[in-house]
Amino acid sequence: MKQDSVQKFTPKGDYCQTLNRLKVEFERRYNDHKQASIATLTEYEFLRTLGSGAFGTVKLIKRKSSGEYFAMKILSKERIVYQKQLQHTSNEKRILHGIRFPFVVNLETCYKDNSYIYLVMPFVIKDRTWTLCGTPEYLAPEIIQAKGYGKSVDWWSYGVLLYEMGAGYSPFYVNSANQMALLERICKGKYKFPKNFSSDLCDLVHHLLQTDLSRRYGNLRNGCNDIKQHAWFKSTNWFALLNRELSAPYVPKLQGPGDASLFDVYDEQNLKIASKCQYAKEFAEF
Repeated sequence: MKQDSVQKFTPKGDYCQTLNRLKVEFERRYNDHKQASIATLTEYEFLRTLGSGAFGTVKLIKRKSSGEYFAMKILSKERIVYQKQLQHTSNEKRILHGIRFPFVVNLETCYKDNSYIYLVMPFVIKDRTWTLCGTPEYLAPEIIQAKGYGKSVDWWSYGVLLYEMGAGYSPFYVNSANQMALLERICKGKYKFPKNFSSDLCDLVHHLLQTDLSRRYGNLRNGCNDIKQHAWFKSTNWFALLNRELSAPYVPKLQGPGDASLFDVYDEQNLKIASKCQYAKEFAEF
């Protein structure tokens, strides 16, 4: 999204009215469901892998006609069906199609073929990346315990993210492959603060990583204002941030728009596309 195409937000405006307008626009795009095109990937050049997960990979691609760079999320149909994530993946696609926000990538286009789903999104260069969705370290206790949950789990994940950005590792990190030990620490809310954390940061993370939902910031009567008005954010100009008028404290040095040198290096693997369409019925309306 281009900077000049984004509407400016001001403290004088009716914030609730603005949110309602954005909600209506999002719902219109979300309900304007468009099926994925049959893959014609010859228009792209596949450059390298940016990340890998349980359902597939993310690759850096370049559109040959324009030279534009994109990130393509490639999802295995077989894995989606096996893990019973078809509805979840469909929701992800529709949300990415509907969202328009300065700090969230949106869906440019979507393809499918006999074996895979391809989600094409803007390539965003960062000095560091995190993968939240489905990462065990970010799961809230109520998800692990199979309890009913709502958006309060996102505030828990935000607390984990704040901690990791300050410390460089997860608050519930365990030095082993024992995932059960990790999940147990999460459910107990067991972690320690590094010595470099300020008292304000410790306080904010403490109120976000609450196993008791009635005490978790973001889930209380004041909603996200308990977080935005916290002492750790006292110097933050939220409207300037929303309008992207603030300078980043660190700007990585890059060689160009397609520079992926700050991403981890992965072994490149060719896609194995079946000769016949897999799960045609399940993905007919995708």
